Amino acid sequence: MARGKPALWSALFGGLFVAAGVYVNGSAVPYNRLASYPLFALGALVVVGGLYVHTVAPEEPQMHDGETVTDKFHPTLRVAFVKLFAGVVLLGVGGYLLVGTQVPYAYPFACVALGAYVFAVGLWRFWANSLTTYYVTSNRFIKSFRFLGNRRRNAFIGDVRGVEASRGFLETLLGIGHVQIATAGKTAATVIKARNIPNPDELEEFLLRGMNERQ
Repeated sequence: MARGKPALWSALFGGLFVAAGVYVNGSAVPYNRLASYPLFALGALVVVGGLYVHTVAPEEPQMHDGETVTDKFHPTLRVAFVKLFAGVVLLGVGGYLLVGTQVPYAYPFACVALGAYVFAVGLWRFWANSLTTYYVTSNRFIKSFRFLGNRRRNAFIGDVRGVEASRGFLETLLGIGHVQIATAGKTAATVIKARNIPNPDELEEFLLRGMNERQ
């Protein structure tokens, strides 16, 4: 089962879209019925998607002989929630401009389009982070993700050739960051990005220490 209560939060946000659809359907907005259908559809999509995400979870990776898990952690949901609420606010402002004012339609539609984009990005990040688990073992760094299928990426500590920790403006405010790991194996290079993790400097330091010990 995924973490972060995706079913509950998706039901809450999906319900807001359904409520907005009901309001638009009964308003005097031109083509009100036609405008309400996308809101109903989007609300249903968010709710159903959240229920699906709630029921799945990444599979535990199999350990090699003598390998042990030293740490297991998940990306935080802070950035996702900020984007979700920002998207809802922008959509609400756009809806108010459309229904409650006489401003040209270009302004509310632009606000709604921006809000829909921010909300969609936040919703996907919320679902993706809920379904992602990172493992640090004695030999590997593992990123395990499951949505429609299960995907696992491995970086062997001995093959790590570069580690980069980064924070955007929003991540800096929220006290989280990203760590990008580049490896050079025998067959192909691999790049793994651990997104939205707490204390990215600690992971960076651990991987750099592992690189130095194996040189």
